[in-house]
Amino acid sequence: AEYDGPESEKVKFESEFAVLSEERNTQLSQVPASWQGARDGFVERAKVLKKARIRYRQSVDSAYESVVKLRSLIEDADKLVALDKELTNLKRTVQDSSPEAAIAAIKAAEKKLGAVAGSGKVKSKLSKARRALKKKTPKTDKALNLLSQGMGLFEAEVTWRSRAKAELLGDLLVYDDLLKNSIGLRLQRYMTTEQAQYVAVCHSHHKDVSLNF
Repeated sequence: AEYDGPESEKVKFESEFAVLSEERNTQLSQVPASWQGARDGFVERAKVLKKARIRYRQSVDSAYESVVKLRSLIEDADKLVALDKELTNLKRTVQDSSPEAAIAAIKAAEKKLGAVAGSGKVKSKLSKARRALKKKTPKTDKALNLLSQGMGLFEAEVTWRSRAKAELLGDLLVYDDLLKNSIGLRLQRYMTTEQAQYVAVCHSHHKDVSLNF
């Protein structure tokens, strides 16, 4: 659409446009003839670097995450052992109490299991048992069977975690300490003061980003 405002403003806009166009042409004339080729090469190398960085991070993060996960499982051994009596009593609660009371007891145990690393399979059995009791006609036998399965899983977890805590945890902590400042650095919750200062210095330097445009 044509400009239909005051003639004086039209002249002003045309003048500004002419100046800006001249500045643009001046800037473009200063771009080296080799720029497009250089940028194409940069873009290709940037893609390769990005893919390599992603592969590296996935590899080292996965390796260190295994250490972190194993450590959390072993360190939570005592939390698991502490639930032994409460979980063992659930079957009697189901047998001797009302469905409502049994459901409440199972739900409370589920909540405590939720705070223990790697207890999902045990908790799942309890959840299924609780749902069996919530039926219009409570399925007590099914709930008891599921609780028995859950206790089997629970006892197996307690056995290996307790043994691992006694025989493996010390060496695992040493291993973790060796990795946390190298391949495990990205997954640490906080940086040390020394690390933070080093990163700050790196990011304080000017970086030429002209080829990104």
